[in-house]
Amino acid sequence: MWGANVAATFEQVVENHDQVQTVEGSLSVVLKSLPISGEAKLDLQNKDSSKLENLQISFSSDLLIDECPQNIEQVLSIFKKVPSLIKPLNNGKGQQLVFFLYPLKRIAQIFKHELRITRIINEVSHLVVLRIENIFEDISKGKRKFNDFLNEIKPWEDYISHDWQNEIRQKQDTLSAVELKTQRELKTLLENIRGGQEQEFIMERLLDNFDSENPCSLRSIENFLRDKRNITLKIGTLKDFDREKQKLSHKQISSILKENSSPSEKEIVNWHKAFMDEHPTGELTEDDFISELTKLYKNGNATHYADFVFTATDKDRSGTISFCEFMSAVALTSKGNAENVEKRLGLIFHVIVGNSKRGAEFQGLVKFIEAVTTLVKGEDAVNTSDIKGIVKQMFKICKKDADDGDLSKEEFINCCLWQKGKIGCAFLPDIP
Repeated sequence: MWGANVAATFEQVVENHDQVQTVEGSLSVVLKSLPISGEAKLDLQNKDSSKLENLQISFSSDLLIDECPQNIEQVLSIFKKVPSLIKPLNNGKGQQLVFFLYPLKRIAQIFKHELRITRIINEVSHLVVLRIENIFEDISKGKRKFNDFLNEIKPWEDYISHDWQNEIRQKQDTLSAVELKTQRELKTLLENIRGGQEQEFIMERLLDNFDSENPCSLRSIENFLRDKRNITLKIGTLKDFDREKQKLSHKQISSILKENSSPSEKEIVNWHKAFMDEHPTGELTEDDFISELTKLYKNGNATHYADFVFTATDKDRSGTISFCEFMSAVALTSKGNAENVEKRLGLIFHVIVGNSKRGAEFQGLVKFIEAVTTLVKGEDAVNTSDIKGIVKQMFKICKKDADDGDLSKEEFINCCLWQKGKIGCAFLPDIP
């Protein structure tokens, strides 16, 4: 059966059932005129035109039309043109609408014709399949080992000769190209074996030679890394030198102890050693900073607090902070650090103010208390109404307007120490 499928649907959203019947009736009158003559005309100027103005029209067709119809009149116009649109297709027959499937073998029998279409699918032995899987696993292990090597040398690239770096990059490019070539070769050969175009022993020979001849094999990569042990030896020497260079000085330890009275000197040295093991560069990004704070405050959320403190602590605006800067940030909320209250409050004041030339403003104080509360106790513990009440009390004590006033450093510290730290515990939760 030949011809063409042409269909249009009309949709309109109405408020009640009466309107449904009204629209259906108006549309039915128009559409019933179509099969009578094939040349239905629609007068949209009559009194019922408003009932059809909001129709949404969806149109689908096997035929290519110039423009999608936007109203009923255009739809009927296209229906009228269907016979002429079919004429150029398949000598006037249009598109094939109904298909009958029949086996080629039966057709060949009917016409007594030799059927030349054959398809052979050979099974590949289970052992060969396992060996192919092992090769992909071998390639994966080699890639991981090579990537570990790249990650190890990355922090020390400035100290490694350009010739060595170029050789490593060339090896990396070669491995990527050979891996892709090997995958395609195995795929093609497997398809040919299943299709009867190749024998299985060709695949076995390729598998036998993979370990010794393919650069992507784990064995080949291990040999390459062994040849480059001079690089790893140099990196080891650099690490030892860097560890010695990055040991905390007595001056740094003393400075940390002034801000953090709770840990001992030995605890600070051990903390620094663990810090360097986890962050060999000796620097923390903001994400690293959040991760370290999360270890200290497991019941809270460090993200908001980090937004405040990280920028203020990163004094050189490098985007990273050192161990000493990290310890300054820890000192702000560290437990057992109560004797340094005034100094810590001074640090908090600078964190809240930032680069502003004014003092501590209402919103800045509120946001900092929210951040500290979230850090120590979690987001559910934040009561913004109570926090605003605390900050309003601070401005009231200093006889300042909370809407447009600000507190100086001295005023801020005095408010926090008022009535034995009643307000200060909002900023320093460890104040007794």
